[in-house]
Amino acid sequence: MKKTDEEWKNMSDDELFALLDKRSSDLNEFSRPLDRFHTKRYTVISQLTTDGDLDDDKLEKAREIGKDNEKKIDENITECMLKNNLDEPNKYVKNVKTHRSQWFD
Repeated sequence: MKKTDEEWKNMSDDELFALLDKRSSDLNEFSRPLDRFHTKRYTVISQLTTDGDLDDDKLEKAREIGKDNEKKIDENITECMLKNNLDEPNKYVKNVKTHRSQWFD
């Protein structure tokens, strides 16, 4: 439901925060954690745009966060597959096609 400017202005802080919490939980339902590559990429871009100082400690921390996120993604995929009565995927097989000739298999 769309709110008018007047409704936004007359809304109390508690109502506003409750609305924001509800909307963020709705959006969070359809989001997924960032993997290692995207976590490091976001870290590098944000560091270079804010203060221009990039160090290895921050990159290592981003890599660890991305690794934990990848585990969460794998667990979510396995959970969904088991819920739908499918076989659990093999975690040692990468489903990434890296060579151009593999695109047309």
